[in-house]
Amino acid sequence: MNGNINQHKRFVHGIDATTYFCGVSVCTYKSFNPAAITSHKAYNHNDAPATIPCGVDDCTFMGNAKIIVSQHRSNCHNNTPRIRTTRTTRTQKLQSCGQPGCVYEAKYTSSMKYHLANTHNINKETRNCGIGGCIYETTSTANLKTHKQNIHDIDRVWYYCDDSSGCDYKCKSKSSLKSHKNIHHSLVPTPYIFCGEGGCEYKSKQKAHVKRHKANIHKSKPPEGRTDSAIYEESLVL
Repeated sequence: MNGNINQHKRFVHGIDATTYFCGVSVCTYKSFNPAAITSHKAYNHNDAPATIPCGVDDCTFMGNAKIIVSQHRSNCHNNTPRIRTTRTTRTQKLQSCGQPGCVYEAKYTSSMKYHLANTHNINKETRNCGIGGCIYETTSTANLKTHKQNIHDIDRVWYYCDDSSGCDYKCKSKSSLKSHKNIHHSLVPTPYIFCGEGGCEYKSKQKAHVKRHKANIHKSKPPEGRTDSAIYEESLVL
């Protein structure tokens, strides 16, 4: 960014800049930008070599400045855009799996390595837990970290209730702590949800508990053809 500011100051305001002159005959043109001098000479004095092709169809016109070639195309070819013959389209070669019967192809080496490791078990790096004889293994570092936290309580972050009532509740997730506070320490009491199956007096403040109770005790199932959990919750009696 600083380089752009310094360039702007030199070329536009002439601060700490070198002045460049045209130098052709008695021309007094000058600029702080050497590229502007080159364009000026090509357009006004025509002393630069013609190296820029027209590029339209089989036209053999050559110009010494882009603006001259652009004017030529506008006057002679109705402003037809030139064919960019100097730039070639780069095609990326696909990598084949190479395993018998596998037709998988990938653009990137990382994708191919992942495919070989997880589909064909080639160069598959497994990570073992190894804590107290635990035989858990996985290919993901993140999964291993989660396993150690949930099963072995290593680097486990506990969330405490810290309510003014002296509650010593703690849990392993923010969502569980939020649910606990809403149920037990909310200023607005959470209403109970009743089972309502055949006069059952079971009640809970959480819909999930009532659903589990109905499924385990009363063997309740969602209505035929209505398996969406939100629809099933309509059967809960508030």
